[in-house]
Amino acid sequence: MSFEDQVKNLEKALNLYNKNIMEQTYRMTEIANINEYTDFTASPATMIFITKPNCTNIIGKIGNSFDEYDNQYLAFLPELRTTPRKLREELIFGGNAITSPFIHLLNNSIDLQSISPVETSLNTRDGVENRYGVHQIYGGNVIQNMAGSDLGLTFRDVNHTNIGNSLITQLMKAWLHYIEAVTFGSLSPGKPYTVNAGEKGGLFRAINYASSIYFFKLAPDGKTIIYWGKWTGVFPKSVSTGSVFSGGDRDVIKIPVSFQTQFYEDLNIDILGEFNMLNAIATGVNKGEFIITDKIKDKDNQKSNGYRLLTIDEYINEFELSETYGGNNNIDDKLKQFIYSECLKDNYYTFNNDYFNVMKELNKEIQ
Repeated sequence: MSFEDQVKNLEKALNLYNKNIMEQTYRMTEIANINEYTDFTASPATMIFITKPNCTNIIGKIGNSFDEYDNQYLAFLPELRTTPRKLREELIFGGNAITSPFIHLLNNSIDLQSISPVETSLNTRDGVENRYGVHQIYGGNVIQNMAGSDLGLTFRDVNHTNIGNSLITQLMKAWLHYIEAVTFGSLSPGKPYTVNAGEKGGLFRAINYASSIYFFKLAPDGKTIIYWGKWTGVFPKSVSTGSVFSGGDRDVIKIPVSFQTQFYEDLNIDILGEFNMLNAIATGVNKGEFIITDKIKDKDNQKSNGYRLLTIDEYINEFELSETYGGNNNIDDKLKQFIYSECLKDNYYTFNNDYFNVMKELNKEIQ
C-alpha cells in the first residue's frame, strides 16, 4: 500500500472516529436538553427539573420599550433592573413567549451530590397511663414530617459571553429581591395576583414566586424511571457566595442555595401526570422537552411495567407519529392536546368539574 493510500485510510478512520464522537455528544445533548448557555456534566442516570415561578412584572414593556419599563417600574429596584433580561425571563412561567416550563440553566448546573434527602417518618403519641405507669403508644401521621422542610442545593456557577457572568448567582439574587419587593409592596405582582389587577379573570390566590422541583432516578438506559419525587412550593431563602473568596484560581465556583419547600412526596403517579401537563399548557414548547410515558413499542403492543422519561421528539419517532406531528421544532396545539389527554391517561390527576365550578363562583365574587 502506497503512502498516499495509508494517509487516506488514516483520514477515513479519523473521520469515522470523529463522527462517532459527535454522535455520542449529540446524544448526550439530546438527553440533557442543553440550552444555549450552559453545559451538562452530570450523569444522565439522575434528572432534576426546576419549574419556573411566575414572577410577573419582573420584566415588561412600555410601548415597545423594555428599557423604559425598567427605568420607570424598577427605578428603585436596582438589583432587578441590572439583572440581565434573559435571566429575568427564566423566572416567568406565564405569557405568550414561554418555550419551556423549566429553568434549564439551573437543571443542568446542579451538583447532584449536594441534594439533601427527605426522610419519611411516622409521628407517635402516648396513650393514657394506667396505675402501673404503663401506656400504649399510638401511630400518628406521616404528612407532618414531609411538610415545611428545607432543601439545600449546590449549583456550579455559569458564565456566558453574550449574557453575563455569575449567572446562577445573579438569577438567585434576582429571585430573592423579587420576593422581597412583592412582599413589601415595592413591586406589584400584577395580574392575576392582586384584586385590582385581576378584575377580568378573577383573583388567583397563589404565591407567584414559588416553583416545584421534580426528581427522577433513572435506570442505566437513561430512560426508565426507577424513583421519582417532587418538592412543591419552593423558593430560595439564602444564597452563599463564599466559594468566590476561597479555593484555588482554577476551582469551579459553587453556589450553595437554601430553599424553603412546602411539601415533599414521592412515588405518586399524579406527579408524573402533572409533569406532562406542564408541557401541555406551555406555549411553543420545544420538542427537546421531556414527557413521561408508560407505553412501550413492541410487536404485541403490551404495556410496559414502568415509566420512561423521553424527549418529545424521541416519543414522536418511537411511536411513528412524525407524519401527524412533524414540521417545525415547536409543538403544535394538536400534539400538546395529545400529550395532555393521552400520556398516562389512566393514571394522572385531572381537575373535575366541581373545581371549575368553584373557580367560576370565586371569579364572580371578585369581579
